[in-house]
Amino acid sequence: MALDVRPRSTDTRVEMDTFAACSLPGSTDVERAIKEHFQRHNESPVTPFDASSYTDILKLAASNMDSNGSYREILSRGDLVPAPDADLIVTDSWVLLSRPRTTHYLTDDLKRLKEKLATGCDIPSGPLALVTPPSDKPVEFETIRFHGLSSRGSSQGTAEELYFPLPYNEEQVTITQRLEKAAGVAVQGSPSTGKYHIDNTHQPLVRIKPSI
Repeated sequence: MALDVRPRSTDTRVEMDTFAACSLPGSTDVERAIKEHFQRHNESPVTPFDASSYTDILKLAASNMDSNGSYREILSRGDLVPAPDADLIVTDSWVLLSRPRTTHYLTDDLKRLKEKLATGCDIPSGPLALVTPPSDKPVEFETIRFHGLSSRGSSQGTAEELYFPLPYNEEQVTITQRLEKAAGVAVQGSPSTGKYHIDNTHQPLVRIKPSI
């Protein structure tokens, strides 16, 4: 029943909601300045194991949110946390927060995905098919001759390999043939008819549509 607390590699996030809710003058400007600081120094991420990676940020907050504010290094000196005072005191000590998990990680993932796409990275054909308008031209399918299935397709040309780890039927072979020409195939059928069997044995995108 031990609780293991360890750091993980995530983007540094600025949370000033409490100060903004208290209408503290300058809190919005400080939040913007800290975010700009992160962007200018993105090659040197904030880490709890290196106080120099976040000292400038804490000093910025202390001096801009309170004219009499101060920054104190107590972690390296082993000093105690100072008592509350009329003026703002910012320290380099750690704080452990326990709270319900929010949906911020979903929006953060989407933001990182948009930034990566903006750089012009290659999108795999499967996901690309989901965001590409479909063509209005019908796909011309060709029968393919597979080893062990001489009755399917033309006898001309080289036979291709077809592997199913489980028993299969004619419909599944037809789906496999169509996947050679189409980026995706809509498969409709009752439960336990082998739809996921096709999905697990072929790399192209397969859209599964169970019967209602």
